[in-house]
Amino acid sequence: TPEIVEGLSLTQLLEIESETGAILVMHESATTKLSEVVTSKFADKSEIIIVIGPEGGISESELAVLEGAGAHIVGLGPEVFRSAHAGGAALSAVSALIGRW
Repeated sequence: TPEIVEGLSLTQLLEIESETGAILVMHESATTKLSEVVTSKFADKSEIIIVIGPEGGISESELAVLEGAGAHIVGLGPEVFRSAHAGGAALSAVSALIGRW
């Protein structure tokens, strides 16, 4: 069952990631598509964390830390979503890609 969590610090997020092993960071300048990373093998993950940045985006230094920790920096396509809508779009796309729908 999806759980939506607000306001985690980068440190808190990385602590959670060490237990799950799957972080997807949605970013408007990503060159990798979500569909290139998320496949049916992701369905075996106990948790998949989808990171949506604030309005104005995630900073380059934050992206570097996340990527260094093994997060996948991905995009949903050419559209740039408002942060209020990006989570729903990403959750729907991930659910479809891993076969939950």
